[in-house]
Amino acid sequence: MHFLSMLSGLLLTGFNNMAVLILTAYVFSRTRVYEDIMARKFTVWNMSWLVGVMGVLSIWGTVSGVDVLGNIANIRNLGPIIAGFVAGPLAGVLAGLIGGVHRYFMGGDSRLPCSIVTVLAGFFAGIVYLANGKKFVGIKKAVIFAAGIEVFHSAMVLLLYGVHEPAFFANFMADFDMAWEIEKATTLPRVLVVALGVGVFAFIIDNLVRERKVKEENKRTEYELKGAREIQMNIVPKNLHLISQFFLIFLYT
Repeated sequence: MHFLSMLSGLLLTGFNNMAVLILTAYVFSRTRVYEDIMARKFTVWNMSWLVGVMGVLSIWGTVSGVDVLGNIANIRNLGPIIAGFVAGPLAGVLAGLIGGVHRYFMGGDSRLPCSIVTVLAGFFAGIVYLANGKKFVGIKKAVIFAAGIEVFHSAMVLLLYGVHEPAFFANFMADFDMAWEIEKATTLPRVLVVALGVGVFAFIIDNLVRERKVKEENKRTEYELKGAREIQMNIVPKNLHLISQFFLIFLYT
């Protein structure tokens, strides 16, 4: 009963955080910086802006988390994943470092694996971006990737829980049991909320990509029609209207 109560509490907190995430995603997606990034017009300014926003989102994912047995159940990996998906490994790693360093200095027995995974989440998302031809991977693949990262997160915590302690190897089984209790309570809510969060952002990105394609097609069609009109006007004699008027006068006189 206690486990179910904890699980429902984690889910409720996670889904409440979605409101902030959706607002951030919408506002960010409507900026000129984001449009330039999606068009692969990378500059120091827009990359710094992206890394900063997603790094802050990663920190917010930590501080808005829920304490479970002295450790934080959170959506910290979401920011670096998004940065990697839209701008590659460098952006993902830098955003991950912001969130990861913050998490490390918050302390706790899981601080090292949690910090490492946050950086790796951004790096792996960036590798997926490169493997997809520097294009956004789409909603389905993004959600599957996010869920996979959170499962990987749990595995890392199980293996490295308390690794910074001098007696890590001597206390491995006791630490593993504690980590197991934590991950048993937090993995499912984390997977659901992070996957849903990435899905929301992916949906917004996908819509923007489609909008851009439609605009480009409309511009191309307009350009082709303009070219066709110019060719047509060059073929038709400029004094055709004078000839037609002369012909009409000739017929009616």
